[in-house]
Amino acid sequence: MDSTSTQNTRMQQTQGQQGQEANNNGNHVTLDLRVSCNTFWKYEMKLLVNRDDFVEQNDNDIVNGGGGAAYGGSCLNDDNKKTRTFSRLERFLCDSMIAHIHEDLALTGQEELIEKLCDISSKFHVHGHTTRSLLYHQSNYPHADHGGLIYICTHC
Repeated sequence: MDSTSTQNTRMQQTQGQQGQEANNNGNHVTLDLRVSCNTFWKYEMKLLVNRDDFVEQNDNDIVNGGGGAAYGGSCLNDDNKKTRTFSRLERFLCDSMIAHIHEDLALTGQEELIEKLCDISSKFHVHGHTTRSLLYHQSNYPHADHGGLIYICTHC
């Protein structure tokens, strides 16, 4: 390898590292989504989210869920506790996962499961999180702490 190639390789590695740092510290964050469902349990995806699309200065960032702050709430009867910002972010995450699953099922010829996905997709939601805990990985709620994984619940 000549000196120009070596220099270009080092420059590309540095740019890649800078890109990763910008992703983790800038306006974008990569979320690691998983599905909590007996049928679609194997589905996971990493989703790049622009924080600026979902952070509003005057949003109180209320915990999504009732059932006590110590546990991050539950997903039952929690619609009145969601902020507008959280609802938009939750819908974006769920719709992205639904599209990911649908595409895989169509590509692998599993049409019978597409109907099941359509039946339960309206139940897809995220609970035990706030907008801030999702976008900045800041949460004090044990219920939501899964080692950085964000579970999309389908069974409540």
